Amino acid sequence: MNHQYNDSELLYLIDEGNDLALTILYEKYKGLIHKRLNSFKIKDKNYEDFMQEGLMAMHVAINTYRPYSRKTFHKYYDLLLQRRIMNILRKEHYYFFQVVISDDLSEQLHEDFCPYHPVEEFAFKPLEEAVYDLLMKYHYRPTEIAKQLQLPIKKTYNVIYAVRKKIDQYNKK
Repeated sequence: MNHQYNDSELLYLIDEGNDLALTILYEKYKGLIHKRLNSFKIKDKNYEDFMQEGLMAMHVAINTYRPYSRKTFHKYYDLLLQRRIMNILRKEHYYFFQVVISDDLSEQLHEDFCPYHPVEEFAFKPLEEAVYDLLMKYHYRPTEIAKQLQLPIKKTYNVIYAVRKKIDQYNKK
């Protein structure tokens, strides 16, 4: 590895179109990516995918970093990398809810791949039912739900918590 250049020099060279500087910067930060993946306890089977996500986050950081900001490039990239990993892990929770994967590759995924169930099963209050539909059926984010239902964000999070609690209780039956 060649660390004779600092980040500012490398970013300037990358901005000038120097591909070697880009390669050097990627190599320089691979250790940070490995460190973050280990801190998030990424499974071996997903490690390479997350490594690629780390390199994509590097690309975003290179294109969006402002040299005159208070943060160093290292801190800025580390922040973007951690957020990207957390967002992927958060989404993974939704995509793999109630999925049964068998060893036999010919079998299909379990029918209830989608976590959305008819609301009658949960005995929701009217507000909880509206939040459930927006959250699970239409995949709205909490801020979008708050805006749609004209609720304070704190109340929206409280209702989401109540909805998830009822779903968990239903799934334990």
